[in-house]
Amino acid sequence: MFAKQLLFLLALIVTGCGPTASTDTDTGNSAPNNSAPNATPPAGGNNTQTVEGSGFSFQAPADWTVRSRTSGSVGVSSPFDVNNPVASVRLVVSILPATSKKISPKDLVASLLNVDKLVSDKSDMADVESEAQTTVSGREATKLVTTMKMRLNDTSDDVSVARTVKVYVPLDAGVLVVQATGLGGGQVVALMPQIDAIIASIKLK
Repeated sequence: MFAKQLLFLLALIVTGCGPTASTDTDTGNSAPNNSAPNATPPAGGNNTQTVEGSGFSFQAPADWTVRSRTSGSVGVSSPFDVNNPVASVRLVVSILPATSKKISPKDLVASLLNVDKLVSDKSDMADVESEAQTTVSGREATKLVTTMKMRLNDTSDDVSVARTVKVYVPLDAGVLVVQATGLGGGQVVALMPQIDAIIASIKLK
């Protein structure tokens, strides 16, 4: 069991982000009026902040905290909910450069998706909830939602659920990867309107 979970986590690290999960069918945006590139996260109203990354920027609610900024990625976290003692949702946007000129960005996306699905197929603790085509900054993208159940050991009745939303966007020289993850599956579901709006607001430079 531990080996399967380790394989799953290693596969996530390969994508250049962290953990993932859920989607809808046509635009990939579950909240109404969030399909425009500059859509505002609903819960944030006009209280938003512009988060700058290397080669991209996006709008996040003002009460989300900017974290883990590196040369190729930047992360934001939702506020901690005192009424729900579960870690906040973490969303990371990063650019994964193509490591070889022999593989196109579209093929790289397909490869990353195959890794996600293969790990889920091989594990009785992981599941692909949905897959949908969408657009990010005018480019075609694929949105994948997955769920991972984790037990402390094989006999434990305590199961923690991690839900992840991943979006892969082929670029000219790599892939833009968006990953939102939260422990306790309900937290990601509750924040999907904001997550979708953040994704819809991404602008490539």
